[in-house]
Amino acid sequence: LVTLSTNTFTLHHIETPSSLRLVLITDNSVKKNLRPQLWYIYANIYVTYVVKSYTYKPSEGAVVIPKDSQFKEKETIQCKT
Repeated sequence: LVTLSTNTFTLHHIETPSSLRLVLITDNSVKKNLRPQLWYIYANIYVTYVVKSYTYKPSEGAVVIPKDSQFKEKETIQCKT
């Protein structure tokens, strides 16, 4: 499954080599394939702030981004497997 379109929305999907799935839902006015943007999010955001984070514990399914990162406030990202 790459994209799925209905009458009201389009679902864009990628699956990483580790079986992580990223999904982006847009309205149907977006005609562009957004898979490159999903790969960018995976490679430059998820890998950087989740996989490489010293606070990430896969068994807990969440990572806490410390305040000293580029984010202004501490944030928690839920990672469902």
